[in-house]
Amino acid sequence: MHVNLSKIHQTSCEGYVTKRGHMMKTWKRRYMVLHGDTLLVAYYDSKEIYKSNGPPKGSFVLSECEKQDLSDEGGSVKPFGFKFIGHCPGQGYKEYMVFVETQIDQTKWLNVAHNALGKTTYIPSPSMESHGGAGHKESAGLMISLEAQIKNVKKTSHELLQQAINDAKEADRIGDATVDEMAYQEEVLNDAENTVDAMGKQMDRAEDLGKSIKHPILYKFTHIFSRKKSKRGKRGASSKKRGGGKSTRSSRVPRGVQVKLHPPQPQPKQEEDQLDELSKILAKLGQTADTISDITTRTTEQVDRIDQKVTSVDERVTKEAKLVESVLKAEMT
Repeated sequence: MHVNLSKIHQTSCEGYVTKRGHMMKTWKRRYMVLHGDTLLVAYYDSKEIYKSNGPPKGSFVLSECEKQDLSDEGGSVKPFGFKFIGHCPGQGYKEYMVFVETQIDQTKWLNVAHNALGKTTYIPSPSMESHGGAGHKESAGLMISLEAQIKNVKKTSHELLQQAINDAKEADRIGDATVDEMAYQEEVLNDAENTVDAMGKQMDRAEDLGKSIKHPILYKFTHIFSRKKSKRGKRGASSKKRGGGKSTRSSRVPRGVQVKLHPPQPQPKQEEDQLDELSKILAKLGQTADTISDITTRTTEQVDRIDQKVTSVDERVTKEAKLVESVLKAEMT
């Protein structure tokens, strides 16, 4: 009968240890975590950083471990030590000297490390002291940790894809909010332009009134003959304006219509499904970007148009004010 020892023996553990550095050879207190399912060992500045998903100071894939007497290391006594040999991506195999405060902790770390190594295709080898050279250590370590490294790569790929999906969904949400806000601002600009147009019509009436005040007889005489013509002209111009206005406004986003790009609901997916989901969200983001670009172009043109109309109305108001002032002075003299 086959018994899965990983379900009986503990294969993961964590806790504070004192680790020797590789460059300065100084001893630093670290919070170390051994993941038995992947043989990944990571160490942090503190437990709080690990619990908050902070970045580790370093990590490696465990390949061998053994008890180590570190009493002669430095001035202080370090009897409860052990040595880890692990593979660092891009750096090869390294030795990690570690000690703990009690023999109980030392036994715990060694037992858990051996249990974790027993989960993979482990080929017993002579003790590290009897190895002829580093090549034997690396060969044994490679056979032990190969499966764990493959698991790590798959896990990392899945996590990166999921993170990319989450980021794309957040960007899609922000894009929706941006489109809604820009559509609202476009409505505000439409109201502002209508107000300026109404001011322009009021100025037309004010100019007519000013002419009648300055030259009442001439104004009435010319106004009688030009009224019918102007009405016909205005009627034709207004029909053209209404037709032109429709064609111009048809390209805009209708009032009250909000462009929504809803992301798909999250659900468990394999790697291919994740890639498909990501590509769909990115395609929708492209549509959102096009919509934002179109609204931006229209509103920019509209702002320029409103600015020109406001300037024109302001100039006409100034002109009419001077005209009225001159008429009043003439009446007083």
